[in-house]
Amino acid sequence: MEFRKGHVNESHPDHFEEILNQTMPEIQRVLKDFEIMRKETSPSINIWEYTWLGRAVIANEFERFIGGGLYYYHIEPFLKHYSKSRIHIVSTYQLETNPEIEVGKLFKFVGLESQSLDWEALRRSVKPPEEDMNPRVREMLTKFFQRHNKMLEDEFGETFYLEY
Repeated sequence: MEFRKGHVNESHPDHFEEILNQTMPEIQRVLKDFEIMRKETSPSINIWEYTWLGRAVIANEFERFIGGGLYYYHIEPFLKHYSKSRIHIVSTYQLETNPEIEVGKLFKFVGLESQSLDWEALRRSVKPPEEDMNPRVREMLTKFFQRHNKMLEDEFGETFYLEY
């Protein structure tokens, strides 16, 4: 998504794959350390506290993008203060493929009546995911995020992502 939007400095998709291959081992090491620390602390440390401790060094934009996609870890601290019924998660996949349904859920959550929107214009602006990334990179990222996405889905009892 960040590459497609032009937020990644490098414009060549192969360069993205190259840097991702170099970055993933460090990201996996940091996540392993975080998981160990979560088990050893009481109450368990959250991702924000872990980052503030300086344990996770964000060395480049790719690590930031990967870390930003660990949705469960970012939502987890809020679950200590708010019930799940007070948290609404919007699935970007559903927003792109079924905007009426996903926006309808959002309106209902915030207590608004449905609005008349130009759904066809929204559909036309969606760029299919297959067009924006090398299939090898997409598969690598899908495998990496699968466990983390499942944690979020299990917590909320919903499916937010494509079938794995």
